[in-house]
Amino acid sequence: YIYSATDTRKLNRQYALKRIICSDEEVIQLCQREAEVHRSVTGTNVLQMYGIKFERAPQRVCYMLFPLIKGGSLRDEVSARNILHN
Repeated sequence: YIYSATDTRKLNRQYALKRIICSDEEVIQLCQREAEVHRSVTGTNVLQMYGIKFERAPQRVCYMLFPLIKGGSLRDEVSARNILHN
C-alpha cells in the first residue's frame, strides 16, 4: 500500500509512505533489494528513496519513504510523458 504521510515536525512536509507486509524472508529480501536499487539508480525518471525501516510487531512490515508526487497516478504520469510506446 502507498499512503500520503505528513511530517508535522518539518514544516508539514508531505511524503509517500510505501507499506509492505513481509509474510516471509523472501519478501524481506525483496524489500532490501528494492531499497538497494533505489539507492544505486539516479535520474529524472527515478524517485529518490529517503529511507527504509522494518518493524516486527504485531507482524513484520517494511516501510519505504519517498517524495510525494501530486497530480495523478503513476499510470497517468507514464501516459502523459508517452514513456511506453505500443
